Amino acid sequence: MLEVEDDNQYTNTTHTLSLMVPVLRQLQPLLTAYWTYSMMNAAFLSLNDVSSSYPVFTYLPYTPAGPQVVHVASWTPLLGVVVTEGHMLFPEKFSNFYGTRVNVTALPFAPFWEERKGLGNITLYSGTDYYTLAAIASALNFTIYVVPTSSWAEVTRLVEERVSFMAPVIHNVMPHRREKYDFSFVYEYVSMDFGMAPPGLQAQWKALYYPLSSNVWLYTLLALLFMPFVLFIAIRMEYTNIRSSSGSTLDLSKVFHDMTGMLLGQNLPRRLPRILSSRLLVATWLVFAIVFASAYRGNLTASLTLPKYPPRPETLPQLVDSVKSQAHLDNRRYQHYNIAKRFTRPDGSEMLYIGRESIMPGQSAWPLPHDAPYTAVIDRHLMAVIELALRSEFKSYSIVTNTHSCRTNYFTFSSDLW
Repeated sequence: MLEVEDDNQYTNTTHTLSLMVPVLRQLQPLLTAYWTYSMMNAAFLSLNDVSSSYPVFTYLPYTPAGPQVVHVASWTPLLGVVVTEGHMLFPEKFSNFYGTRVNVTALPFAPFWEERKGLGNITLYSGTDYYTLAAIASALNFTIYVVPTSSWAEVTRLVEERVSFMAPVIHNVMPHRREKYDFSFVYEYVSMDFGMAPPGLQAQWKALYYPLSSNVWLYTLLALLFMPFVLFIAIRMEYTNIRSSSGSTLDLSKVFHDMTGMLLGQNLPRRLPRILSSRLLVATWLVFAIVFASAYRGNLTASLTLPKYPPRPETLPQLVDSVKSQAHLDNRRYQHYNIAKRFTRPDGSEMLYIGRESIMPGQSAWPLPHDAPYTAVIDRHLMAVIELALRSEFKSYSIVTNTHSCRTNYFTFSSDLW
């Protein structure tokens, strides 16, 4: 009887030649029960006493006629192993699946794998990982069948149990996961990034303050407090009792009121001092008021026409030093997807942004069973999809589609309001 050893002793590069006693009609049911002999590179030398030529069989799970045991060679004491014409001793089993249904496990994880109901309650799939899998399925000629699952733990468990050929949804490659299953070629680097709303403009009343720097305002305030006092002292040194046109005694508050009015562009006082020193002080203050008012009006017009936004955090230290020190953390692709789908204005501008610096980089791949013999085939076609820039096209298509959907929903919502 055929003796089956532990599957984990074999890798996808192992070639096994087994000696067997069962007749051919007993071989096929036996092979379908064991992964090692049905999927791995295995051949079987039949020991029979009918003749001096011993046939060598192998099991092909995918052929135009379905799974079958094929006579690939013969062994004789004189000639050794003689390969049958048109066959190989260890043929490639996974270069063509001949339309066979291949089990995979996946759950929705935008923008990599998405599901929606179509006509007739048929599930329609999309996303960059699904499009990548569909391209590989087209090249290898197999049909995709998504095994129903209820959790991500079940998705990978079925891969471990070899019920599922693979889980074609992006997974981070981690040491504790490698103990349970293998990974395909690392086809994408999914980093952990932070996203947040860009800093907005200050309150409207503060727009009157920001055209000039804090130092300019401080020096202007000091000048406004100092110059009226100097002018008042200069006038009092010449006249001990000066009366205004209304007949009231001129005091410091009235001088301050007049100089503030000149700074704000109001008319000159009705009565100016007659002494030269006082007139020079007033002239100097008028020049200062004209320069100050011109600079302020110009900067105010520019700031209102082209508002200057505060700098936004782009790195982790800048995020820590920001006002709120908080942001949303997730992988960059997922955040780009959500921004395109939910946070894009009708004019194409985005309400959120993603920081330039990544917090934690990570390698991502597809989970496959340990030592799966088709790993090299999947890796080769996965690399071909990337080298042909098909995956980049899938990404762009997903972003454009979701941006268009967001803008359409916005216009629909606006029309409903009106």
